[in-house]
Amino acid sequence: MCGFVGILNIDKSRPVQVDRLEAMSQEIIHRGPDEAGWYINGCFGMAFRRLSIIDINAGHQPFHNEAHNVHVVFNGEIYNYQSLRIELLQYGHALHSEADGEVISHLYEEHGISFIKRLRGMFAIAIYDEREDILYLIRDYFGIKPLYYSETAGNISFASEIKGLLKGRDSAPSISSQSLWDFLTYQYVPDPDSLFDGIYKIPPGSYLKFEQGKAKVERYFDPMFDSDESITAGEGIDGIQRALEDSVEHHSIADVPVGSLLSGGIDSSIIASLLADRQKELHTFTVGFEGGTQNEWDMAAHTARWLGTKHHTVTVDARDIMNEMERFVFHLDEPIADPSALGLYFVSKYARNYVKVLLSGEGADELFGGYPIYHEPVSLEAFNRMPAGVRQSLQTMAGLIPEGMKGRNFLLRAATPLPQRFLGNAKIFSEADKRNIVPGAAQFADSFERVQALYEHTKFQDDITRMQYVDMNTWLPGDILMKADKTTMAHSLELRVPFLDKEVFAQASKIPAHYRIAGGTTKWILRQAFQSKLPPNVFDRKKLGFATPTSYWISNTLKDYIGSTLDSQSAGQVLDKRYAKKLFDLHLAGKGDYSRKIWTIFVFIVWYETFMTSLKESKERTSVVN
Repeated sequence: MCGFVGILNIDKSRPVQVDRLEAMSQEIIHRGPDEAGWYINGCFGMAFRRLSIIDINAGHQPFHNEAHNVHVVFNGEIYNYQSLRIELLQYGHALHSEADGEVISHLYEEHGISFIKRLRGMFAIAIYDEREDILYLIRDYFGIKPLYYSETAGNISFASEIKGLLKGRDSAPSISSQSLWDFLTYQYVPDPDSLFDGIYKIPPGSYLKFEQGKAKVERYFDPMFDSDESITAGEGIDGIQRALEDSVEHHSIADVPVGSLLSGGIDSSIIASLLADRQKELHTFTVGFEGGTQNEWDMAAHTARWLGTKHHTVTVDARDIMNEMERFVFHLDEPIADPSALGLYFVSKYARNYVKVLLSGEGADELFGGYPIYHEPVSLEAFNRMPAGVRQSLQTMAGLIPEGMKGRNFLLRAATPLPQRFLGNAKIFSEADKRNIVPGAAQFADSFERVQALYEHTKFQDDITRMQYVDMNTWLPGDILMKADKTTMAHSLELRVPFLDKEVFAQASKIPAHYRIAGGTTKWILRQAFQSKLPPNVFDRKKLGFATPTSYWISNTLKDYIGSTLDSQSAGQVLDKRYAKKLFDLHLAGKGDYSRKIWTIFVFIVWYETFMTSLKESKERTSVVN
C-alpha cells in the first residue's frame, strides 16, 4: 500500500518542475511514510511514497523495464505476482526483488495494456511508455484503490489522492456545482467526477490512455452478473467456499503483521474465521460509539472468543469526534457523509499500534445480495401482478396518506418503476429538497440520470440483480471502498478486502438470484457456505448495518458543535443556511428524524472550510512556481 503522484507536460521542451512534484508527493506522505522514490526525465516526472508490506528491504519504486524506457509506479497488491514472476523469468526478463509490483513493467512489455487482465489484486497503476510517449493510468476491477487526474492546457497530472493534485496547482480550487448537487443525493460524489472542478477519478475497471495531448478512458472490466440457472445449491456453496478460502490465503500474504476487522455481522466474521485458520495469533478489532443503541461490541467479542483471537474494542465519544473531525475530513479528500466512516477512521488509528494490514468484509453485500433493500422486489411481486389501473389507484391513494403513516412509503415505492426508485444504497435529499438548499438549482441535471445507463445495460436481468449492479458501480466504489481506503491510509494502514477478488466474483456472478435471497433471508448461499465457521447467533443474524448514533449526537453531545457549524459564515457561501437551520430546529424539537440530512450538510461544511476556505487563503499567501 502506497501512494504516488506524477506530471506529464505536453510541451516536450518544458521540463517538470522538481519542487512542484516534491510538494505533491509530500502531501500524501501518510500513504507511504517508509520510503520515497522518484523518476524525472525532462517533460515527465513521477514520485512515490511507500508503505512497506512485501519484500520490505527491496521493492523500491518507481519500477522500470530492462531498457529503462517503461516506468511504473503502483499502489496496492498483486496477489498472483509469484506465478507471474516465474513466467517472466522463463521469458528471460531480469527481476531484482520479490516485490509484487516489479512484474508490471515486464508484463506490459509482453502483453501491452491487456496485461491488466492477468492481475489478481487491488491496484492503482501509472505507466509511462517513453518509447511511444504514452501514459496509462489504471484502476483495479472494483475500485478498491483510488486514482485521480487533472488536465490543463499544458499537462496532465495524476495522484493517489486529490490533495496531491491540489498541491501542484497555482490557483485555488473551485467546486463543481453538478457534483455538489449529486453529493447531496448520494452522500458521496459518484465516479468519474469529484467535487473539485477539473479533477476526475479513474472509474473502477478502467484505464486512461494519454497520447498526443488527448486523454481517453476505456473500461476493461464490467462486474456484470450472469447467473447460471443450472447451478445447484451444493455446487454454488462448494464454489464459493473454495474461492473465498483461496482469496483469504492470497490476501494474507505479507511480511508484516496482519489483523482483521470484526463486527457482529456475518461478512467480517467469515473473513476473521478463515484468517484465524492461517495464523496462530490473530488480532481482531471492533469499534463502537458512546450513545449508540446498536453497538456490536458484545456480538463481536462473542465471535472473537469463538475464534480464539486477541480482541480489541475501540470506543469513540463526542470529544474524539470534535478533536478529529477536520483531520478526518481532510483525509477523505471529498466529503463522504456516511457516518460509519468515522468508525473506520478511529479503529484504524488504534489498530495501527498492532498491525500494518487489516482484512475486512467489504463487498459481500453487493456480491451476494446482503442489503435488506434487495428483498424489496420479492415483497412487491404480489403488487406487481395487479392490473395497471389498480396499481395506479393505489399510488394515488398513497399520496393522500399522511407522511409517516404505515403503508404510505411501501405503496409509493411499489407503484414506481425500479429505475425511478432505486439509485443505490443511499438517497439523502430528493431533487425537490435540493432546490431548497442550493441556490440556482434549476440548472442541474437530475441525479437519477447517473444510474439510467446502468439500468439500460441490465434491462434483461431480474430486479435484484439490477439493484446489485447499480450498487457495484456506484455505492461500492463511491462510498464503501473510498472511505475504507482513505480512513485506513490516514494512519498508514493497509486494508484488504478478500470478497472483492476477481475469482470470488467469478463464482458469485453465476449464483441465481433465488440462492442469493431465499425465504426472506439475504446472502442465503453465503450463510450456507460458511455456517460451520460461525457461531449460531451470527449465522442467523439479520443485517443491521454499522450503527452510528447521529441522531443522538445532533440532539445531545454534538449539538453545539454541529449547530455552530451549520450557522457559520462558510455554510452560507454555498448553501442556504436558513433551510439547514430549519432542519436542525425540527430535529431538536422532535418533529422528525432529520439526522442523515443534517449530517450530510454538516460534513460538507467542514469539508468546505478545510479545502476551499483554507486552501484559498493559503494560495493567496504563497504559490509554487513551475
